[in-house]
Parts: sequence; C-alpha cells; structure tokens
Amino acid sequence: METLLCVMTAVIVVIQRIAGDNPFTSPGLILMDFQTPTDTTVLNTFDIHMERKSYLASYLDRQFSLLSVYPLGQACVVFDKRAKTICKLQYSGGHWYQPVCAETFGTVNGLDVDDVRGLVFWTDPDFNAIMMARITNLTHHHVIVDTLVDNPGDIAVHPEAGLLFWTDFGRLPKVERSTLSGSERRTIVIGGTPYLLTLDRAGNRLFWINKADNTVGSCDTSGERRHPFPINIDGSTSSLAWTSLVVYQSRLLLAWSDINQAGAVSVGLGGESRNNRYLSTTYQDLAIVREQPQLQGMEAECVDCFCRLYSVYENGTLTRQCASEHSSHGYLFFTTPRGLYRMDVYPFTTSYAPHVTLVYGANISVFTTDPVNEKIFAYSHDSKAIIEITQHAVTGYWMSRDLIIVAAPVKSIAVDWMSRNILWVEQGSEYISVANYEGLYRKWLISQAWAEDLRVDPHNRMVFWLNSSLGLVEGADLDGRGHVNIGYTDKQFAALTIDCAGHRLIMFDFRSRELVAIDYLSRAPPEVIRQGFWRVTFMAMIKDYVVVSNDSRCLTLVNTKTGLPLAARYIADDIITHMELYHVDSVMNTSPCVENNGGCDQLCLPNPSTRNCNCGFGYHEVSTDNGCSTYLMDNSFLLVVDQRAPAIYQYNQDRQGHPVDRYTIVPAVGLAQPYAVTYDARAQYIYWSDIEQFSVSRIHSSGQYQEIVYGQEYMYALDITLSVSMRLLFIADYSRNRIIALNVNTLQTTTFSDPVNRVYGLSLDASNRYLYASGYGESPNLVRIDIWTGTQSTENLPWLVLPGKLVVHATGIYLVEQHLRTIVRIDSSGNVHDFKHFPEGHIVQFITADDNNIYWTEQNTQQLYRLNLQTREESTVGLEGTLIHPTGLLSFEVARTYTDISCLSPCFGTCVPAGENRTVCIPTLAPRNIDLPDNDICIVPSHDDIVYGHVKELRPGSRVPGGSQFRVQCLPAHSVVGSDTGICRRRNWMVIPRCEPDTKVYGTRNGGWTIFTRSASFYVYSWMTTVKVIVVGGGGGGYQFSSQGDSAGDGQRSRFGTVTSLISTAGGGKGGTMASGGAGGVGERNSGSAGSFSRNTCSRGGSVWNYVPTKAHSLFCENDYGPGSCFSNHASSNVNSRIRRDCRIDTTCKNFGDGAESIEGGSGGGGGFSRPSRLITAYRNTLIPIEVGRGGDPSYPTAGGGVVIIWWGWDEELNDVETANIERLCSEEPDIEP
Repeated sequence: METLLCVMTAVIVVIQRIAGDNPFTSPGLILMDFQTPTDTTVLNTFDIHMERKSYLASYLDRQFSLLSVYPLGQACVVFDKRAKTICKLQYSGGHWYQPVCAETFGTVNGLDVDDVRGLVFWTDPDFNAIMMARITNLTHHHVIVDTLVDNPGDIAVHPEAGLLFWTDFGRLPKVERSTLSGSERRTIVIGGTPYLLTLDRAGNRLFWINKADNTVGSCDTSGERRHPFPINIDGSTSSLAWTSLVVYQSRLLLAWSDINQAGAVSVGLGGESRNNRYLSTTYQDLAIVREQPQLQGMEAECVDCFCRLYSVYENGTLTRQCASEHSSHGYLFFTTPRGLYRMDVYPFTTSYAPHVTLVYGANISVFTTDPVNEKIFAYSHDSKAIIEITQHAVTGYWMSRDLIIVAAPVKSIAVDWMSRNILWVEQGSEYISVANYEGLYRKWLISQAWAEDLRVDPHNRMVFWLNSSLGLVEGADLDGRGHVNIGYTDKQFAALTIDCAGHRLIMFDFRSRELVAIDYLSRAPPEVIRQGFWRVTFMAMIKDYVVVSNDSRCLTLVNTKTGLPLAARYIADDIITHMELYHVDSVMNTSPCVENNGGCDQLCLPNPSTRNCNCGFGYHEVSTDNGCSTYLMDNSFLLVVDQRAPAIYQYNQDRQGHPVDRYTIVPAVGLAQPYAVTYDARAQYIYWSDIEQFSVSRIHSSGQYQEIVYGQEYMYALDITLSVSMRLLFIADYSRNRIIALNVNTLQTTTFSDPVNRVYGLSLDASNRYLYASGYGESPNLVRIDIWTGTQSTENLPWLVLPGKLVVHATGIYLVEQHLRTIVRIDSSGNVHDFKHFPEGHIVQFITADDNNIYWTEQNTQQLYRLNLQTREESTVGLEGTLIHPTGLLSFEVARTYTDISCLSPCFGTCVPAGENRTVCIPTLAPRNIDLPDNDICIVPSHDDIVYGHVKELRPGSRVPGGSQFRVQCLPAHSVVGSDTGICRRRNWMVIPRCEPDTKVYGTRNGGWTIFTRSASFYVYSWMTTVKVIVVGGGGGGYQFSSQGDSAGDGQRSRFGTVTSLISTAGGGKGGTMASGGAGGVGERNSGSAGSFSRNTCSRGGSVWNYVPTKAHSLFCENDYGPGSCFSNHASSNVNSRIRRDCRIDTTCKNFGDGAESIEGGSGGGGGFSRPSRLITAYRNTLIPIEVGRGGDPSYPTAGGGVVIIWWGWDEELNDVETANIERLCSEEPDIEP
C-alpha cells in the first residue's frame, strides 16, 4: 500500500524564455546559481574549464539548491529551500516548464537521482531518514532507512551497482552504504567530518569533503584504499562553504562560496593539477549530464532485487508504483465510534500534522490488518460478525463482507497472514478460536486462555496474548501447542504489542507505569523502556517506535531504543477504541501451509518445525490422508439448527436417549439462514427450511444428493414436519397463511388445509392422523387438522397471546407461549398445565421430545436444554460454546416403526389412511415448484449431459444452491479430462466435467472404429450389437550374429476377449536364429509369412500376409528399409528396397506384426492374422479384455508389435475395411456417445 503524503496540482506553464540546444542530448555539466538582487535561480551549461557556455532557464522567486539530473526524462530535480519541496524541472520541445513540486515535510540535506530507474533519493535530518520517490510521482514518498541515522548529510547513488551512500554528520560522523532498498547496510568510513559526497561511477570510488579541515577524502565503494588530499582556497575565511562536488571527465569539480566571492576548483582525482576560478555569483550546485544509461530492462520498471510493484489508488485510478522492500512506510488504522480511520505514518513521526481519513464508517471495535494480502479483519457490532474489509481494485472504495458469525462480541483478533488463518477471542470465553481466511472450519485452538491483545509472529509461527486476570503474557505455537508463560512477580502487564522483526514483545507494566521489552526467542531478562505513562490502552509497533494510546483520544510515539517520546502527538476527534499498524513487509512466506494448504483438507496450523492438520467444529479427522469427514448416524440423535452460524448439527444419543460426547455437522452447502429441520427415517434424508433463501432443501445422511425440493419468493417456512408413512412433508408458509403438503417421492405439492393465520409451528401426532399447527395472527390459536377427513378445528385456548413451537407427545401437546415465557402441556382432555416457566429475557425457539425428555433451544443463552419427564431434572445438552443462534430442533429415535400405506386403486397423488383399513388419495395439483429467480441456483446436469459418464453425489436434474459441487463417475476404461468437479457459481456451473475413452474412438455410432496398440479393455456401449475385429500378433525378432545367442526373441500373441463366445487369437511370429528365419505366427484367417535367411548379408522379415495391399493408404505399413536399415547400409545386398506405405493411424502403427530384418542370420516371422465378427449384445456395459502382443526382443532392429482393431457399423466385407481410407478416418474427431 502507498501513503499519499501530499497531493498537489501542478499548473504546467512554459517559461517565456526559449532555451537553446537541448542540454540532455550529450554529456555535459549544468550549473545552478542564485542571483540575490533579482531573487532568481538560473540554470546554465558549464564546461570542464569552468566556463559558462549557454543560458538555459531562470526561475523567479525560487531559491533552489541540490541539483541533480535525469537525462532519460529530460528533467532536473532540485530542492526548494523556501517551500520545502522537491521539484522536477521538465524540458520538452525546446521549452522549460514550470516546476512540478511535492512537499518533503522537512529539510533536505542531500539529493541524488538514480538516472537508470528514474528514482530520487534524499536525506531528511528532521526525521533522521533516507527517503525515496519516483521522479514521475514525487508525491509518493518511501522511507528507505530510518533507524540509527543521526543528522544525515549528502547522498550519492550508484545505479549500476545498486548501492546507496550517505554521510552522517551527527555525534559520530561517518559514511554509510546500503542497497537501494536500505538492506545490507554497513558503515564504510568512520571519523572526520564528511559533508558533501559524490561518486566516480566509472572508477567505483567515493569522494567526500571533510568540512572541518577542507580536505577531500576518497575510498572505493567498500571503504578500502583510502586517499585524502587538501583543498585550499586563497583568501578564504571561516565562512567558506562548499556547495557542490562532482566527478566529470576524470576530474573533481568543487563549487564554493565565501563572504564576497564564489568560485570553482578543478582537481585531478588524485589531488594533482589543481585549477581555481573565481566567479561573481554564488554557485548553488553543479550536476552532470551523463551519457544515456544502457542497462537492459532496469529503466522500464522496478528491479526485483530492490523493489516490488503493487497497486496504488490515487483519485480513484489504479496505478502501479514502486515501493522499497524494507520500507517502514505504512498506515496507522484506528477506530472510534464513528468508524475506521487511516493515518499516514510518516507525517505522524514528524512535527507536521498527520493526514487522517475515514475509510469505513461503521460500528466496529477491535480489528487487525494484513497488508500483504491487503485485508482488514474487524468485529462489527451491527452484523455481530467478524467482517473482511478490502479496497476495491478499480474504484479504491472500501468494501466489507460478513465472514464469521460469532456467539459474543469479539475482544481481540489477529491473523497469521502466511498460513491465512484468523484467530480471535470472544467476550466471556476462555478459548482462542481459529478459522481460515474464508471463515470456514472454525474450532477452538487454545483453552483456558482468557486472552486479550492477541499478537501473532507468522515467521516464527507463534501467538501471544495478555491474560489480564493474571497480569501475565502467555504464548503458544500457532497449532495451539507448546504453551509458555512470560510473567514476573514484580510486574502486572496491562497492554501488549509485538515487534516481529526484533522478535520482541512490548508490554505496559501497570505497577511501574513503564514499557517493558522482552525477546521472546532468547528469553533474555526484560528491558525497561524509561518512559512513564499513567495508563496505556493500545500499542502498535513502527520499527523502533511504539505508538501508544495513553488516554481516550491521544496517540504518542515512543522510541523503544531510547525511551524518548517524539514531540508529535495526535489528538483524535472522538474516543479511540482500537489501533493497529498497516505495514507493508517483504518477509518471505516460509509457512509450510503456503503450498496447497500444506496438504490439509481444512485447517493447516503451523508450528516451529512443521504443521498440523486440523478439522473444524463438527468434522472428524481422517488420519490416513490429513482429511476431514462427517459421520452422520442413523441411530438415535438430535438435529440442531444454528440460524446464524449457519449450520445444522447432529448430536448423537445412546439407545436410552442419553446424549453421547459426539456431534457432527451436516455437510450442506449454500446455507443462508436455516431455520426448521426434520428427518425422513425411511429414505434417510434430512430436510430443512431457509428463511433467507425462501426454500426447503434436503440432503442424504451420506452427505450426498443435496437439492432444493421447494421454493417460492418470500416464502417464510417457519416450521416443517414429515409423515414418513404418508411420504408427505408439511411446510408452514407463514407469509401466505397456509400449510403446503409436498410428496417427497414425486416432489409435487398441494395446499393442504384452510388458511391458518400466521402459521408458526407444526407437529404430527404418533398415529400420523392429526396435524397440529400454531398461529398468532389476529386470533392466536392452535389448529388441529384431520388428515384422513380433511376437517379442521380450533382448540379452545382463549389465554393464548403469542403461541410458538409445539410438539405432540404421548403425555400431551407441549406448546411454547412466548409472551408468557412458558411451556404448557395440554393433555388429552384439553386441560392446560404449566410445564416450565422462564425468567424474563429468555427466548425459547424450538421444542422437540423423545419418549423420556423434552428438549428446547434458547436464543439468549445460546444453549440446548433437556428436561426429563420422570425426574424433572434439567440440564444442557452439549454443544456449549458452539451454538450462536439455535433455532430448529428435532429428536429422532431409531426404535420407531413406520407402516407403509398403499392405495387399492391407482393414485396419482398421495395415499393417506382414512381409518378402518381404508385409504384416500390426496391429489397433488401443482408440479414441482421452485420459483426463486433471484437465488443463486443451478440445475444439476443429467446423465445424458455427461458423455461417457454420470453425475455423482447429486441427483441429476435437481436444483442446488450456489457453492454446490458434483463429481463425475466415468465409464470403465474411460478417464476424466481436466477437472472432475463442477462448481455452481452465480447460477452457472463453472465447468462441467467430461470423460473420454482411454483408447481414442473414431467415427460415429453408425460407423466407427478404435485401435489398441497395447493391452487394455474395450468398453461395450449399450447401443452396440455386432463388432468386427482384426487381431494381429507381434512380429518375431531379427537375428544379429555378433550380439545375440542362438536366436532372437519371439513375438507375443494378441487376443480379443477371454470367454469362448468372444475369443479371437493371433499368434506371434518366431524370432530368427543363426541358422534360419523365424516361423510366422498362427492366425484364424491366415498365418504370417516366415522370415528369410542370409549368412553373409541382410534378410527381410516376414509379414502378416503374403501379399501387399494395393491401396495408396493401407491399414498396415510395410517394413521401412530407409536410412539406417541394414539394406541401406549394405551396398552388396541383393534385396530390392520396397517403398514404405503411408500409415496415418498413430505414431505406433508402423509395421504391425512384421518380423524384424536380420544381419548374418535369420529374420523374424510375421505375426498371425485373425478377423472375426462377434455378437456382443450380452456384454453391453461391460469390459472385454484386449491383449496386444509385443514384437520379439532381443532383435537386431525393432520388430513390429501386434494390434487389435475393433470396427462397427460397416456393412462392407472385411477385405474392404482392411484397405479403407485410413487417412480420412484418422482425421475425424471422436463423436461417439454411450
């Protein structure tokens, strides 16, 4: 990120005087002097003889100094002493333009230009820093060095070497050197009074003036080979001042001024042949126009060794700028009740007022920053969630999104940016929690922490926190292990920050009212920073400085080395509630989690030596592959919905209904605000409603086949219940005052009953005859619907005010009365009994029951409760600290049985019992209805959409929410091409996976073929009836007397199928021997020809057949007797070379079944040849094994391998197929559908 220190509007005005020749086209000198009477700065060209040559330009009312030149940009860079600005003087088209300037916020003692990269460097004695900016954008300043700098003086840049030199004129005068980024810093000269500084770039020597004795010192760029010599000015006084020092044409030029005179000195680089010249005006500076630099690529952008590119937003426009790798530049963010503010760090550390901007106006408190990934994470009181704040890539506006819904306000938050994990602590919780950057897979990382002020060191993979109750600082590895205490009996720590670069913790000791620094790696004794504060609420590190919030509105900067506060303080307009530094750091990401999440399925948590894979709440570790899984059970369990998490949990119970210490999360995706839940024990589907998505969905207990089964705009399904026997799902549509019946087999719906005003709760009785519904419209009531007869009646309950959820139990109807904060029991006679009364402020959400217990969820306590009906004992049921906003609840007992219901006559609706062994048919008038045009929904592809495969894990044709994924299962002998997973995003599948045969298929269903050149399997598609097969065995090896034994290798057989009705075989040719050619392989159509023999010369191998096809492009290729063969190398051979046929099948098709030639022995026999026709109807959708024989080995040259070709849909005779136009067929793309 960049800091916009000052934005200035420069009016470009041409200076009236037109200059002469362009001074930047050739090497030379530019002299800048100041004319006191006219208060004007003038530029002239200058030569080695110290003579003015030509006038360039003049600037009225300007007092420029510190001239440097950028020839590539045809510009000069100067410092304006009066305005305290750095200015660019641009020359273009024969004109000099008005200066373009930017504030420096302080004095500039030295200035130099990197004329290769277009950078200007300067020294700032007010801030004791070395600064840098691009000449093309002087308003963006970067701090290169700002530690242990004491009154910096002049500066010199060596672009070719990538080095920076500057003088320190403080208590210990010296010359220092670093890279252009400020790294690899070291002192090369100590002592003397180094003042002005310059470089001989060609000779790699450094020159400086010692101000105390007017001597010139010199050394090489490493500080070696020092050579001083004096410079004396005749008649000079104590007021003599050196104004410029440059090296030009192997001479040292020095400009000076005294009380009444000024001049220049030219001297050899060794101090020899000195020339003096006196002038009437005061030299301000002298600069060199060098030859155009020719360093390949360095002038175009940043150089990787010293800087990097990143985005900067200026006036809403995205630009690319250069920032130092080790820049201490950044922002300080802080929050007040008005929102999140950003403050520039560099102005804050000077005597100038910092620039403060409100970037996000919302009620947030604690936050943390990740400048590497350009994110801010904060707790929002409005959404009661941890939110992610980012800056838009184009507009520069700040945006946010809810990331992690939390159970209580967050009091501290930190990030491990290397592993991309978020850590936080909630009020009233003993735990430190963790989740990834997407807010997924949260879990408790550290227990019994009672933490505040979380601080993370990603490089050393440690987390620290303040235990305010004990006044201690504690720490652990980022995987939650390796716990340490950092505490002292005489100290009580009350605030904490971290210096990752120096691996120090800075703490405020409440007892001594001082800051304490501790090295957490070496654990050396604490270092006291002698600066007292009455109180400290927040702290943040800026290199060697710590920003301290020591009252409700004030920020103070303290040097941790000296303990001295800087003069600058910032007073906010409102109470500061939190503060963090946003600091761009170039530390290399060394986390073991950076690549592929460390191989972890969910959470990758690093420690100092390696990493540990962890799973989030409700997931269980699979130790074999660092994976995480859910184990949904089909025995007794509770289903609990968390509306805000959002999540659905299954909490298991034993056979007696007692909860066991095991719960798992239902792996549903796309949840927004799930509300009610029910279970289909027969089909093992979990159903739930989502009041934000206006839908009802289901997922199988295997974690697969999630889909939306019903949805309508603005439908608030506040409760659902299911009759397993009738296969009906009843939906309470609160917004339309109706109850909907959904057939879970056909997914057709009907409005089931008369209107129920503001229907809120549903429950079926044990007989599945009566459906009870609560509603709290104008006349709150409890409605009973007789499913058998369709009649509807209202219970006489005049005392109802706000009826809530209900459950029908063997002991009565249990109903929540929300206004009275009571659960009442209505017995079979209609009598009402108080069952449970709740204190004021308790909000009961859902209620359910098993044989022995009543369960309910409470919103305010975020707990699930159970009350035993026999003992009246009340207790919580697990999930403590997990639930955020519990709503839906269901108890399921495996012992229940469900009677099948069937109609005697055909029913195109739903059969329901009607008593006395009768059934009735409820028509389902409406087809499947999912009317959600604004939802992110995708339709799962059908099996026909997946060529050569089918959809896994989702039901084809179903509707699924955004974020859903499906994989494909390819047919046997087929493989996925590319990704095997489709992902739903913004109503579309980002990719639909596809399968292809392992062996390429050509043609169409009506006529096509495939070729096997190695053993594999042939998949018989469902539409296949008859195939024709060509089988060729491998050719025999050719003999070579000098390198083989008795014989060459035999070719292997080829075969189609393994069962009697399919099998077709072709034998391999035999290898040649030292006495004869090899025999041909046996085939069903014909055997291959035998190899030939020659004792003294070459012999030709046998072929698959004894004749050669006459077509120009044949299916088989003859032996290639080209360059490199025996026949081309032996002029004495009496065998005529045959012309090689053109074969276009593939790269391995050459010489199928041909025996290899030989030298001084027998050649190999040809492979056998078979060509049957096979009826394969009985083998559809199965695999037929294909065996392809290899050519004989060892062999003089390579023997031809076997082949199996399968052909279908052709009515021609096989003889025609054998001589078909293979070139045309090979060029066709596959177009086969299973």
